[in-house]
Amino acid sequence: MGLFGRKKKANNRMNQSDWQFLKAIQGKELPILTLDPNWHALFAMRGKSIEVKNLERRLTDLLKEQARLNEASNNMQEKKQQLMTNIIHSMSEDDDANQELKSKQKDMIEKINAKAVENEDMLKSIPDQIKRVNEQLLLESFRQVYYEIAVNKNDIDDLERQIDNLRVELNNRIMEKDSKDEYNHGVFDTMKEIVGMTAINIYEETHESAKKTGVSRS
Repeated sequence: MGLFGRKKKANNRMNQSDWQFLKAIQGKELPILTLDPNWHALFAMRGKSIEVKNLERRLTDLLKEQARLNEASNNMQEKKQQLMTNIIHSMSEDDDANQELKSKQKDMIEKINAKAVENEDMLKSIPDQIKRVNEQLLLESFRQVYYEIAVNKNDIDDLERQIDNLRVELNNRIMEKDSKDEYNHGVFDTMKEIVGMTAINIYEETHESAKKTGVSRS
């Protein structure tokens, strides 16, 4: 089962610890997480949870909306400036057609002003929304990575127990090997003292069983 498969469904209600965390970061200049390489690096190995992805998408949408509103404000300002310039240039002309054109241009300026006010009101609310979603994204990111840290700690404890057991098993195997080596060398040296090396070589060469068991000559 994957890492996120073991994770319990997140509770959307913030608990007291969450509120304390958010209070602790108030007043701090947090980076916009979706624009921060360090934030993205947190998920380089495991990927992002669904909750993190949803908040990331919301924050990205807010940033795009802010950019769109800013561009719209600039465009309206340019359009208004052009209309005012046209009116000023045509002030000396008093014919009916020119008066009608100036009236239309003034109406357009009034509509632009009304739209600019609406646009500005929307722009004023965007930074608070970005700040709030950015903080929520930070909190959800902490939830994910600390959950992963907790899972890793449990796995590390289990692996350390396995490694300790393997060390004990390895030590027992080494002791067993050393004991068998000690026996072989001791017996061989004793036989050499009794019959000499020539007799031992003849025995090894003429007895297939001795060759199969790999009797040491050292």
